[in-house]
Amino acid sequence: METGQSPANSTPARNGPLLVFLLLLTPILVPIVKLAGIDLIHFGIIMTANLSIGCFTPPFGINIFVAQAVFKQPVSVIYPGVAPFIVVSLVVLALITYVPELSLFLTRLHD
Repeated sequence: METGQSPANSTPARNGPLLVFLLLLTPILVPIVKLAGIDLIHFGIIMTANLSIGCFTPPFGINIFVAQAVFKQPVSVIYPGVAPFIVVSLVVLALITYVPELSLFLTRLHD
């Protein structure tokens, strides 16, 4: 850690909620996903995209509160700026969910 850098600014602290949800939900959902015949890599990409969207959407968007602290702006100012990113993220999530080739083409090149 660099001098003057607080532990709250370190990477694990910023990604904490995402990692916790991945560690909690993955063992629960993987058996269900296997039974459904879904590719596990595809499932991992979808799950990661969903969880990252959850980090910046209301009501518990931790990244919104981080932005509020960094920019010293009220949440009511930050949310309108985040709205376009939410829309784009949801469109991308829909694409990678319903068109698996977009997220799996590199793995298929390897085979």
